[in-house]
Amino acid sequence: MEAGDLDLAGAELRSDARDIPAFVAALATRLEDTVPTLVQVQRKRAGLLGGPKVVRRIQLAVGDWQYTLDCDGANTDCRRAKIVRQIAVKNETLELSDWVRSLSDALVSAAAIAADGRQTLENLLLY
Repeated sequence: MEAGDLDLAGAELRSDARDIPAFVAALATRLEDTVPTLVQVQRKRAGLLGGPKVVRRIQLAVGDWQYTLDCDGANTDCRRAKIVRQIAVKNETLELSDWVRSLSDALVSAAAIAADGRQTLENLLLY
């Protein structure tokens, strides 16, 4: 995960806030491609007669934070919860752009920690 991946998504959102479902679908696909082990995406049929599937929920656990985005048409409910011992001790509702920015920062931080840990392990094994 590169630092600009989700920042770019945030910029796209600001440039075309009219099509929230398309943005959410693109974001879900991007997350599934970049962090498939962290993300859960729920999709449902848009219509009764086998219409296209649309993203209804994106959920990720990154570090001590649980990120949840619920989408119903143009309406979104974006939440971030601090999880301690499997209990949410802090819940926040965020604007979509703030949620994307916070998630991006958390993913970049988690990737840096993982890279540092991997480098430390390699150093221990090579010497």
